Amino acid sequence: RCAGHPERGLLPGVEVTTGPLGQGIAMGLGMALAAKKAKIANKTWIFCGDGDMEEGISHEACSWAGAMKLGDVILVYDDNRITIEGSTALAMADDAKRRFESYGWKVLECDGHDFDAIDRTYRRALKVAGQPVLVIARTHIGQGAPTKHDTADSHGAPLGAEETKGLKQALGFDPGKSFFVPEEVYGMFAERAAKCRRAANKTSSTPAHSSRTTVRYPLSTPLCVNRYCPTVPDTPQQIPPRAAQIAPRTVRFSAIAHPPFTAAE
Repeated sequence: RCAGHPERGLLPGVEVTTGPLGQGIAMGLGMALAAKKAKIANKTWIFCGDGDMEEGISHEACSWAGAMKLGDVILVYDDNRITIEGSTALAMADDAKRRFESYGWKVLECDGHDFDAIDRTYRRALKVAGQPVLVIARTHIGQGAPTKHDTADSHGAPLGAEETKGLKQALGFDPGKSFFVPEEVYGMFAERAAKCRRAANKTSSTPAHSSRTTVRYPLSTPLCVNRYCPTVPDTPQQIPPRAAQIAPRTVRFSAIAHPPFTAAE
């Protein structure tokens, strides 16, 4: 049920997915800005990869977010140093950590395959106030695949029967079983789903702009574009005729112009 791109509103908890690389970072930061302007106390989470970090749109948006001290936004970067063309060294040589620190972001790092390390790092990120956070998760694409580990061959293409068999063996699964999920995994997800439902029920019974509830349940609070702008139409047919000739730059300035935020905002 993982959303493809570009899709919106098909998977609960995923507000939007995008097509062009880097666009999702800019869109996520825009959603974080909208939350600030609407005075909604939430955390905006954005997930990206190496290809997103290469694109100019991400550089511009992240530089702006740092300058504005846009807090309550966490960008998780899956850094496996591989794109569909091959190594990131083909097109990128900058140091993401130092680049984002120069933008004014708080930068945290962790092993992207260590669940406990990820949990600790996320908890640290949630405590940061007054600036955006970048979490650099170091990972290996195709982890455990016999011949495609850390290669572009495991990016966006089937591994193949033999490679999949070797991967299952490396991860401790029965290579003879397909689409098999251990019972303990079902149990873990059922327990987590029940916990999230309880939190969601408590949240839904509280006014939408309640800081107490959204801070207490930062990972389960709905964050929807139409919540900020209830009059935004869902289909092009609903868009009314333009009432006046307004220059695009004028609209843009009215949307993003804002002095740097403070930790209290």
